[in-house]
Amino acid sequence: MGRLHCHPRLVYGLIAWVGYNPYTFVKCGYSWRGNGAWSKYGCGSRGAHEASPFPSGMLQILSWEVAIAIAHAPAVQAFVRRATARVNHTLWDKSEDVAMGHWLMQMAISGSPAARDDLMFASLEPTRGHNLGCRKSAHLYRRPRNASVAIHFVKRPEGMGYLYSLLREQRPHAPRACSRAAGVS
Repeated sequence: MGRLHCHPRLVYGLIAWVGYNPYTFVKCGYSWRGNGAWSKYGCGSRGAHEASPFPSGMLQILSWEVAIAIAHAPAVQAFVRRATARVNHTLWDKSEDVAMGHWLMQMAISGSPAARDDLMFASLEPTRGHNLGCRKSAHLYRRPRNASVAIHFVKRPEGMGYLYSLLREQRPHAPRACSRAAGVS
């Protein structure tokens, strides 16, 4: 990561790919490896733009220049107003990270100075980012360990205490205590 610290147009996180329809707020063709799933599931015919990279929810770092550019982009501001008026936030699938990736790519396509050719997407190694699945052990649901860079899906402050006991105090993983503290199953 040392070589990334001074990159003015950086997007860092656990990078995934998905097509997105900014008018219906629906994603299509989620993948860890590019736009193959977008093609496989016919997402273009469903109105989704071609798959874009995005930093998934567990860890999202944007350089200052990219953050300012996306916050001030007129198209993004119009999208936020439309989404605020139309999306039921209790039912929405919380794909704000997907929307951000979509708008970063739209800015790059349009030639925005903050998203030119040197916009850099750097991905966290998937083995270093985890969702806290207290009783699950597949995909990103893995027991956190000291080598973890990001641990996602902790729903309550007590979950941080559980993680501290697991990682710092080296206590064994206890699925029931984990579920109770973290607010996840």
